[in-house]
Amino acid sequence: MSNYLHELSKKSTYSSIKMQYPKIREVLFPRFIKWDGCVLLAQNEQLDLPNKFIPTPYCPDKTGFEAGENHIHLT
Repeated sequence: MSNYLHELSKKSTYSSIKMQYPKIREVLFPRFIKWDGCVLLAQNEQLDLPNKFIPTPYCPDKTGFEAGENHIHLT
């Protein structure tokens, strides 16, 4: 499937939708990291994470942190 998507990305359009293979690849074949008991999507190379999770009023638990950090938008 990875090769198929790569070949599609070489074409300018496919079904009137421009393919952006690097972005699609991150969604279809995600990489994960473990951090302080959480499983996070490795969405970029520079993850600016502290050494451990610290609760805040906006993010009181690790489950909420994972949900926010792993949140992606499909366009």
